[in-house]
Amino acid sequence: MWVNRQFFSIIEGTLYRADPEDRGLQLVVLQHLREEVLRQGRDIPTAGHQGINRTKERLQRYWWYRCRSHFRRYVKTLLLNLQLNEEKCQAGTAAPLDTVLCKLSDGEGASRFSEYVLMIVDQFTKWVECLPLPSQTVEVTEAVREFFSRFGCPLQIFTDQGRNFESNLFKLVCESLNINKSRTTPYHQTDR
Repeated sequence: MWVNRQFFSIIEGTLYRADPEDRGLQLVVLQHLREEVLRQGRDIPTAGHQGINRTKERLQRYWWYRCRSHFRRYVKTLLLNLQLNEEKCQAGTAAPLDTVLCKLSDGEGASRFSEYVLMIVDQFTKWVECLPLPSQTVEVTEAVREFFSRFGCPLQIFTDQGRNFESNLFKLVCESLNINKSRTTPYHQTDR
């Protein structure tokens, strides 16, 4: 770094590096914060699962020595983990939150404030969540997202063919969280 010291400056007590490609200043990241920067820029479901080049673009405002090789190694490891998870799903080996079953039904007597009940079941642990809903519009997607925020995202979600689970919004949520969505065939129930 000393050889390239002309690229570095301290602004308000923080070390920055001038990007040689004139894209502005890059924050110099300390070693103990590098994994967190990578995780925030790559692993958050709303960031999508980007490849090596897109990850580099996304993280271009950060810098540390050999950061590009670190980006590449990190992304390759994540892609390998995604592939292993997919193979695990196909092989039928199960673990908590591998597969979650969802079903919406009218809430016969659930509560005077809700007309519907969304039932979510973790297929491995058999944990059941029954969530009362006032209607069956966007609330289904919000309830499923709330479940994911408490327990984590499953690898696969299995639903009936209800309109709520086939909506573009629900599909977009599954896509952005990298959840494989599948459904029953007509006239079959989700509780297998």
